[in-house]
Amino acid sequence: MGTASELHLFHTEHEQEGLHRGEGIYKTVDGGLNWFLTDRDIEESNLIVMTPHPRLPFEMWTAGSAGRGGFVTTSAGGSWLFSASDAAHYPMVFAYSHSFPTIQYLTSLYPNSEFIRSDDGGETWQKLGERLRDGLSQQTRDSGLYNPNKAWRVHSHGLAVAPSDSNIVYVGTISDLAGREDYSLSGAHIFRSKDSGETFTEVSDGFPTETATSINSIVIHPTNPDIVYVMTSSFESEKGIGVYKTVTGGNEWVSINNGLDRETNDLQLDPINPEILYAATANGVYKTTNGGNSWESKSDGLLEGVTGFPERRQREVYDLAIDPLNPLILYAAGYMGVYKSKNGGDSWYLVNRDLPIYGSRAESAFDHDRVLEIDASGKIIYAVVGTREQDRLDTMVLYRAILGTPEPFLYKFMIDGEPVNIHSTSHLSNLIVNKETQELAVTASGPVGTTGNFLITLPDGLLSGPLSAEVDGISVSIDMDGQATTFSFPHVGEDQIIILSTNS
Repeated sequence: MGTASELHLFHTEHEQEGLHRGEGIYKTVDGGLNWFLTDRDIEESNLIVMTPHPRLPFEMWTAGSAGRGGFVTTSAGGSWLFSASDAAHYPMVFAYSHSFPTIQYLTSLYPNSEFIRSDDGGETWQKLGERLRDGLSQQTRDSGLYNPNKAWRVHSHGLAVAPSDSNIVYVGTISDLAGREDYSLSGAHIFRSKDSGETFTEVSDGFPTETATSINSIVIHPTNPDIVYVMTSSFESEKGIGVYKTVTGGNEWVSINNGLDRETNDLQLDPINPEILYAATANGVYKTTNGGNSWESKSDGLLEGVTGFPERRQREVYDLAIDPLNPLILYAAGYMGVYKSKNGGDSWYLVNRDLPIYGSRAESAFDHDRVLEIDASGKIIYAVVGTREQDRLDTMVLYRAILGTPEPFLYKFMIDGEPVNIHSTSHLSNLIVNKETQELAVTASGPVGTTGNFLITLPDGLLSGPLSAEVDGISVSIDMDGQATTFSFPHVGEDQIIILSTNS
């Protein structure tokens, strides 16, 4: 028996938008008296987008090409919720806001869902693609790139939310000349919203919108939302034209390609020193230390494992990931697999252990960007790797490396106007206080092999002491120091934590 964990795209009345838990294929061996889930080894094929939460550990959203929809984990892949929306059938780029509650965004190729937003953690989605049309510049309307006689249709792609101002959202489009779709807007365009996607303004001045290119990646300065970089590529278009930059919030763009191979695939910014950026290109990795005024090749070691004189395709790097806590550490998706640098790109070495990558390859382990990510803790590395195993129908498979238990994150909750502060190495959600039963409950998630360390400080009178703690119904040893309570437990995926008064 199958449940509703799929979008029935040809039967729209059956669509099950939202977040779904525990669904899939169930089996009975006693005529239907009892059922159990029996789809453990069924995987989503051909993942093409991954986005970790920028501030919470172990949370990530992913989706496949022409797949069932999106999937979200809060335990670094220990378990998944099905994140259903029609846009996730053809996903492009997913983005979280840095604010709380977190707002989620997705660009998509799916008709009428080119740009969607969720304000409730993915339970419901608003279709806002036509807001891009409403924001078209007069220059674009006069250029012939927009046909108002056609129904609105655009190939949206690049997407970013400003870390310092979650109201500011940028969207970029692709000049798609393949002819498979009847687009009303051609060319590559840049849009900016100052109200979380409610309205948009095209801000393409200085950018060659008529060029057959893809606005693939958008990177916003961590503290100054007026400084923005757009990176182009040949993805689903014809050519990359490098990187463009604005320091005026999109009012004017300039090319910053001095020394850079313009066939770019990914762009990463150092969150501690935002003058430093790294670009993955068809000719390896490049680095700038002056905000893009000049670039220098940083590819030493990226041909490790390649025999003979390297062809251009063997020099190509498809994706980069930068450690958010130690930005000297980077990972690169290259021809022979995953490479690591511990010195800001000065040198690289292979880190392929346990990946299905072999010593001799006829083609790259990767074939697009967004195949390599690091989560907010810096301790979880994700890679979507091409596999050539003959017994597999899927070709791009998700792998995970766990580098240990992260440093604690500070969570701040408000209960009846009083602060509840928790330092924890877990992903925390769903905090509830029951004053009648004198209990505080919270969901703590994390991957097996890591430890949930907990230090919670309660305001006076919230729970009357002394206190005890349970993890999944089992008592754990605690230490108390004034209002602070500490304890630890091994992560098993998703754990239910209860702190209760022993006086109740």
